[in-house]
Amino acid sequence: MVKQNIAILFGGKSEEHEVSCRSAKYIFENVDRDKYRPFLIGIDKLGNYYYMKECNIEHLIDCTWTDFIETNEVCFSKGDERFTLQLQGEKIVFDVVFPALHGPNGEDGKLQGLMEFVNIPYVGCNSISSAICMDKEITKRLVGIEGVRQVPYVILHGGVVAEEKLLEMEEIGYPLFVKPANMGSSVGVSKAENQQELLQAIRVASKYDDKVIVEKGIDALELEIAALGDGKDAYFSTVGCIKPRDIFYDYDSKYLTNDADFYIPAPISFEKETELREMARKAYTAMLCEGLSRIDFFMDKETQEIYFNEINTMPGFTAISLYPQLMDYDGVGAKELIGRLIDYAWRRYEKNK
Repeated sequence: MVKQNIAILFGGKSEEHEVSCRSAKYIFENVDRDKYRPFLIGIDKLGNYYYMKECNIEHLIDCTWTDFIETNEVCFSKGDERFTLQLQGEKIVFDVVFPALHGPNGEDGKLQGLMEFVNIPYVGCNSISSAICMDKEITKRLVGIEGVRQVPYVILHGGVVAEEKLLEMEEIGYPLFVKPANMGSSVGVSKAENQQELLQAIRVASKYDDKVIVEKGIDALELEIAALGDGKDAYFSTVGCIKPRDIFYDYDSKYLTNDADFYIPAPISFEKETELREMARKAYTAMLCEGLSRIDFFMDKETQEIYFNEINTMPGFTAISLYPQLMDYDGVGAKELIGRLIDYAWRRYEKNK
């Protein structure tokens, strides 16, 4: 059997560069070598593409991989040889791209649009879905149209807090969570208990995005569900629960310190799991998701009401990430999961030819 050449893209011009490196390592180490020939293609923080040798894979953990790269020609083009690597006199033509990229310039539709332009199969949601899911405001508006419950929120632009906006936020009531609209992995997220903390949190979030979301904070369980497949035919996993040991599940807890407790299945009733799964299906379909996503929710500890939080179109694939853990709990191990994602990429490619 001829093995498929798989380009695993990682790094990128994003605040989530580090977690992308760890995701790429996990994918590379778990891909089925009987079917696929994986290659690590790194993107540095300036946007340059490089091939990285397998022998240097441990340098993905501390993100020193750029110290061990060689000059190789990585090229995108239209035609039969759409994405190639010139390696020691051999031209490698990639069959499928697995973009293990998180955040802006990787998960926001730009790279997906490039893949569609050069007509190469790639893993994950299409360019439109990736773009609208990346923007938390657009996501909230579209999911809201489907009647999916959300906590009250306010949108700010340009970091400017007009008096009427401040009043609107304070009417929601503290605590409030402040987030950049177009970031993931809890980058730039802060919790505010009073007006002084709120204004500071807005300044922090505005460093990452001109658009900021301020939403009601509730005492809640953080619930996540993994989706695998396309549209209405997608599979939705057992629900998992995260209990942060700190104020909330921030970037360090997610990817660096593992400072949280995970429960699979989540300690919720069958009725609540059924309700959450239906909300996830509505959100996944409304946002035109394909291939995979992780959908996040809150469940109020007092009222038991479930609230939609966000969709991640390329969730973390690190050793401690919940998406692969949820799929593994349901019997889809890492090797099978990666293979199925590649199969979905080919299915979409054939459908859209």
